[in-house]
Amino acid sequence: MTLTIEIPLPPVGCAQNSRKHRMAANRDVQAHREHARDAARQVRLAAGLGAPAFRSIVVTATWFMAPRAKDGRYRPLDGTNAQGALKAALDGLTDAGLTMDDDDAAVRQMPPTMLRRPEQHGGRAMVSLLVEGIGAGEITPEERAEWRRKQDEKALRAAGVPVSKKGGKKATPKGLFTADQLRPHGRKA
Repeated sequence: MTLTIEIPLPPVGCAQNSRKHRMAANRDVQAHREHARDAARQVRLAAGLGAPAFRSIVVTATWFMAPRAKDGRYRPLDGTNAQGALKAALDGLTDAGLTMDDDDAAVRQMPPTMLRRPEQHGGRAMVSLLVEGIGAGEITPEERAEWRRKQDEKALRAAGVPVSKKGGKKATPKGLFTADQLRPHGRKA
């Protein structure tokens, strides 16, 4: 099954050679990841697919690059930089439930197509991701449940909630300690 996901051009902070401060670049990366996640989730739900939808995906990006403007969007000059700038978007596809993981076995990125001439891009400034899903029927219910559990844990960690670990360990902001190493106010004994 093939899905088409359209996202805005990545912010300048997503570029590999960005000169932005690391905190500003991180905000750009997180915003681009959320845009990709939301767009991919809408497309996945419209197609009637569960999460995770595929065992692995092959992504082909088409860059529609209208003339440069002071819009804070990144317009790469070559395909290698374009692929690097889409790292946050690929993570967003995984967050949206298109695949179980974002490692090399689960997500394969093909060389991008760059449309620069006006007759090609038609005044549009965006990235179109053509996502080909592989192995949709191979995901077992147990694997889906494990994926959902990991997504819940990731959301709790992002919210700063301690998540219990195997072996009686509890996650704290300062690291992993056993229960007898923690004082009532949460510091190491």
